[in-house]
Parts: sequence; C-alpha cells; structure tokens
Amino acid sequence: MFTTLNETAAAAAANTGFDISSLLFPVLMVFVIYMMWNSGRKRKRAAAELKTSLTIGTDVILHSGITGKIVSLDDTHAVIESTPKVRLRVVVGAIRGVDSSFEAPAAAKADTTETL
Repeated sequence: MFTTLNETAAAAAANTGFDISSLLFPVLMVFVIYMMWNSGRKRKRAAAELKTSLTIGTDVILHSGITGKIVSLDDTHAVIESTPKVRLRVVVGAIRGVDSSFEAPAAAKADTTETL
C-alpha cells in the first residue's frame, strides 16, 4: 500500500532516462537549415562574381541558351549581339554565365604548336 522513498526515487529515475532519438530531430533540423542558408549564400556570391566579371566584349550565354557578345552594359540591362546586326536587350539577371566555348579553339590552337 505504502511506497517507500527508495521505490519512488527509482521510478522517477527510470522515467527520465536519456533517449538519443529525442536529440536526433533537432540536430537534423539545424543541419537542414544550415545547408539551406549556406547554399543561398553561395548562390548570391556566384551571382555577384558573375556580375562583376561582365564587361563589354565578353561572350555570354543566357538562361534561354542564346549566346552572344555584350555590346552595351548598364546596371540593369545588357545588349547582346547574337549574330551580326542582331541585338537583344536583356536583363542582366538573364545571363547564365560567361561562354567559354569561344575561347577553347584559340587555346587548343596554341597547345598544338610544335617546338623544334
């Protein structure tokens, strides 16, 4: 009928046992939030680097797949010449990156020269 103090303390100790699964969810949530924050930061840094690397005469590729050379550039818009006498005015954010396919043949030609 009556419980002793030792039995009550033993029952309380059994109910407060450490469970690893109670730590798993918060740690996982912190990891996911960190990964989302880190990828967003990397994306912003890459976009800023691209924007600073754009100059007149740079060969670029747009998100739509159109390639061309920058003819005119300001803070928000760029004029791209895709073919002779065909110019497109696009938002700077539409530029995916610098098109390095135009530079590859020149580099390959320089590597194939033979030294005697």
